[in-house]
Amino acid sequence: MLSPIKSPNGDAPHAAPRELINGLIPAEGVAVTGGQSTAGKTFVGIYKSICLATATPYFGRKIVERVGTVFVAAEGRPLLPNRFAATLIKLEIEAKLPITWPNMLPDFSCAAGIKLFIRQLKAIDERYRGDFGVRLGNVPIDTVAARGQACGTGCRIFPCWRLQRHRCESSAACGCALC
Repeated sequence: MLSPIKSPNGDAPHAAPRELINGLIPAEGVAVTGGQSTAGKTFVGIYKSICLATATPYFGRKIVERVGTVFVAAEGRPLLPNRFAATLIKLEIEAKLPITWPNMLPDFSCAAGIKLFIRQLKAIDERYRGDFGVRLGNVPIDTVAARGQACGTGCRIFPCWRLQRHRCESSAACGCALC
């Protein structure tokens, strides 16, 4: 026998989605920050990562859940430590935070590279839970276009789509938002 069919006419249960940042970023899923070159997207991502790690309001919006970040930078990776340091100095934060970035980028063009990246995310999630008492909840992939072009697919947001396809594996471990 078929189970009863739900409809959008009031008999389907609904609930507000869980959020990381009130009214802005979901606790799970994909969020995109876009803009022209040199618009400040990386600094916005860095600031968001620090706000999520410290529960500091993000442009006036409440942090609902404090989480850690793995910041994946496709371009400008050598300058990432300096950018984080400048933001931490400006915010007068000296504490160690659950924020890191890979020394080498995964190969997003193949399933093996994505699976390796997911294993790395799971390991980082375990460390954040043990060392900081927070889960990995934010994985911004900065300058995605550079990685998409490198794989030769012609799709400028290739890594996000490839990772989203495999997200069920990493989400089961840490439920992170892919940004």
